[in-house]
Amino acid sequence: MKKYKTYMSLALIVAILLSFGCASRAAKHSGPIHALKNLGFKVFEQPMDIADVELTALYGESARLSDFTEPVVLFHLWASWCPDCQGEMPSIDAFMSRYHNKDVRYVPVAMERKGRETEDTARAYWLEQGYQYPAYFDNTGVAYRRYNTGNVPTTYVIVKGKIVAVRAREFDWTDPLFMKILDDLARD
Repeated sequence: MKKYKTYMSLALIVAILLSFGCASRAAKHSGPIHALKNLGFKVFEQPMDIADVELTALYGESARLSDFTEPVVLFHLWASWCPDCQGEMPSIDAFMSRYHNKDVRYVPVAMERKGRETEDTARAYWLEQGYQYPAYFDNTGVAYRRYNTGNVPTTYVIVKGKIVAVRAREFDWTDPLFMKILDDLARD
């Protein structure tokens, strides 16, 4: 009987220790960053450093990716000739009306790819659509080489200067879950 109580006590201790280990793993894989998986983002286990790139403004002042110091930066690669990019722009425009001048910064960057995009075609598209927020062009090709996933649109989520997630296809930027996740990330 004494051996039985000893084994039961050991089993209880092991179960408690295992539950703490599982709880800490669950905590590591929960929260707003990991909630991005529900929207089709690939979440990186280890946040990645950004590769700084020079961005030529389509109008206004040029910048470097490292210049954007908001808590959350959405680094978005697009092209004016891309039907999926054109398809998601109305939801991005609606998204921008909510997040303009807040802790979440949208950084759209048009990329030259196979001679299909130029700074002039990107600027003409942007102005023709009447978008009122800054947009950029990758004149150097560095963004294309360092951040190209093989398709556009592609969105990188950067939190406190680290890339935490990427999504390489069109989606609805006004999804309430997406906006809640961004609100939570900006508050952390």
